[in-house]
Amino acid sequence: SCFPLGGMGQFSFSSETNTGVSWGRVEELVFQGEKQISRLLWDTNWVPHLGVKGTVRYRWFIGTLEAATAFPVRSGALEDFDYLLSDASQASHYSWHEAYLDKDMFFGTSWGIRFPLVTGIAVESQLGFAYQNRKWTGQNGYLQYPVSGYWTGSESKQILAGPVISYEQSLWYPRLVLTVNWGLSGTTGLSVGGSWIPYLHIQALDNHFLRAMQFYDQLQEGSGYEGEIKLVTNAEGATRGEKTCYMGLKIRSFSVKGSTASRTIGSPDVNFVMDPVYSAGSRELIWQFSVGIRM
Repeated sequence: SCFPLGGMGQFSFSSETNTGVSWGRVEELVFQGEKQISRLLWDTNWVPHLGVKGTVRYRWFIGTLEAATAFPVRSGALEDFDYLLSDASQASHYSWHEAYLDKDMFFGTSWGIRFPLVTGIAVESQLGFAYQNRKWTGQNGYLQYPVSGYWTGSESKQILAGPVISYEQSLWYPRLVLTVNWGLSGTTGLSVGGSWIPYLHIQALDNHFLRAMQFYDQLQEGSGYEGEIKLVTNAEGATRGEKTCYMGLKIRSFSVKGSTASRTIGSPDVNFVMDPVYSAGSRELIWQFSVGIRM
């Protein structure tokens, strides 16, 4: 079976193909000392994805290898808030742009043990590692920069055309995974899992084309979590169980901070300059719905 509940079976391998959509938001943050001076909100809404996964099992041992990619689409909006005046809770400048997801590639692996608790219930405990690379571009839209005072939303709009901002992240992180599998009936199972991400390392490259500035962030002070629930059905019945279909809902959230450096785009000086007064950060909350088939 591709949804086994026992722990002492012989060697087996299963492959999986899945597709679905994701939605949520990634935040890009800039700080001056302890004060947040910039906040960019990148939508990642209704982005289609395609993934593959392989799983090996031998007795108590289980190992997985997975890869996924999103399709380049318009993913919503980019909103850019600056907080440059004395009241850090009120925005001083604002801009709005169309957000396009240029790429989003994911690779992951995990290894651990699988053991039965009671009849019909099995637990998986794994240590995993993941890498992801993704990039957005903000195009067109408008600026609202008050002549004085705080941004209110009633200011005149300066219309823009073409690429304005791009943001690329490379993420590496370990994860501790715990999954509980229930055999609800002879043909149906439920899988509930959670992952703790104790450490993230993110390298981010941010291009502001209107200012001809490029920023390089190294973020590694933070943590996160993942959660997933799947409903699995044996497509070929309880006696064979050679093929299973499932639908699942996953969530990932993290918050991380670190250093930032900058340089002028097109300058002959290729070195980034770090100012210790400034720092950077990123936050994420993204949901993903998937349907898939295992064989």
